[in-house]
Amino acid sequence: MRWFLLVILVLGSLGPVLADDILTLQITTDKPVYESQDKGTMNVTFTNNSGQMAEGIEIRVSSNDLMFYNKSARIESLPYGSQTAAFTFHCRSLEDGEYPVTISYTCLVTSKTCQGGVCQTLEDKKIYTIKIKNGEPSISLESATLNVLGDRVIIGFKNSDEVAIDFRFEILSDLKVQYESYIGYLLSRASKEIIVYGDPGEYSGSIRVMYKDRFGREYEKTFLVRILIEEKEKQIEVIRPDYSAFEVRKVHVNAASAQPPLSQYYVYFIMLSCISLIGVVMITKLKRIRNE
Repeated sequence: MRWFLLVILVLGSLGPVLADDILTLQITTDKPVYESQDKGTMNVTFTNNSGQMAEGIEIRVSSNDLMFYNKSARIESLPYGSQTAAFTFHCRSLEDGEYPVTISYTCLVTSKTCQGGVCQTLEDKKIYTIKIKNGEPSISLESATLNVLGDRVIIGFKNSDEVAIDFRFEILSDLKVQYESYIGYLLSRASKEIIVYGDPGEYSGSIRVMYKDRFGREYEKTFLVRILIEEKEKQIEVIRPDYSAFEVRKVHVNAASAQPPLSQYYVYFIMLSCISLIGVVMITKLKRIRNE
C-alpha cells in the first residue's frame, strides 16, 4: 500500500502543473489601440526569479479574428531573468471591439532538489485582448460663405480622415438652386457647381451631408452657410455716330491744271529777250570804251 502511494506521488510530480510562482508572464503590444487592416507586434515576456531552471519553453498563440504571421516560438532555457518572444499580426477587416488572443506555453522545470531528472512539466495559458477602434470620416466645408457670381458658385467638401462612401448633400434655402447632389467616394476633397436663382443680397441656408464609412456605418451632418448674390455689372451702351448720314463729296483734280498756261510762257520769253538785249548793249559800250 505504501509503494502504491509513493508511485502516485512520483507520477503526480511528473505530470503537468500550473506554477505561476516559477514563471511570470507579461504581454504587451506596440500600440494600445489598432484600426482595421493595421499590423502590429505582440511581445510575450517570461521572467524566472524562482531559482529553478526552466528549459524548452514552447509558446503558441491563436485567435479567430487576428491573423498571426508566426504562431509559435521557443526559448531554449531560462535559468534566471527575462526573455521575450515577439509575434507579428494583421488585424484584418475588423469593426470596433476587443478581440481575444490565447497564449499557451509549456516548459520543463528542474531544481537542485531533483536528483538526476526532471522535477515537473509546467504549462499554462493566458488570454490577451486586442482593442480595435476605427477612425471615422471627418467632413467639413471649404468655406461657409458662398459667393454667387453670374448665377454660379462652387461648393467644396474636405475629408481629413477615413474615406467617405456614398457621399451626397442637400442644400436647404429659400433660394431656388440647381445642382447634382451625389458625389460618391470622398477621399480628401470634392466639389460641385451650383446654379442659384435670386435677387442680389445675402441669404442664410444650410447644407446637409449624408455618407457611410467602409463598415457601412451611416453619418449625417449639417453645416450653416451664407449665400451672397452679387449685383450684376451694368453694361454701358456706347452710341456710335452713323457715318452713313454724312455726304461724302469727292474732289476731282485735273492733272492738266497743274501745268502753267501758255500766257505764262509768253512772259518768260519777253523777260529773257529783255535780258539778252541789255547784255548786247553793255558789251557794245565796253568795246567803244576800249577803242578810245
